[in-house]
Amino acid sequence: AAPSPHVDAASLACLERLGITVASALQTNAGLNDAERATVIGRARADAQTQAACVTDPNLVADRDAWLEWLARY
Repeated sequence: AAPSPHVDAASLACLERLGITVASALQTNAGLNDAERATVIGRARADAQTQAACVTDPNLVADRDAWLEWLARY
C-alpha cells in the first residue's frame, strides 16, 4: 500500500532502512552454510529491531510488522 502523504518522515526513513536490511539479508542468505546464514540473519534481526523501533507512525506500523514477519521466517 502506498503510504499516506502525511506520514512522519523519520518513521518512513526507518521503514526504508528496515526493508533494505531484510531484503539484503534474505538475498545474501542464498548459498551460505548454516553458520554463515545464522550470522547474517542474526545481524539482520538485531539491526531490524533497532530500525523497527523508530517506525512510530501508525500509518506505517503494518508495513513495519510485515518486514519483521518476513525476517522471522528465517
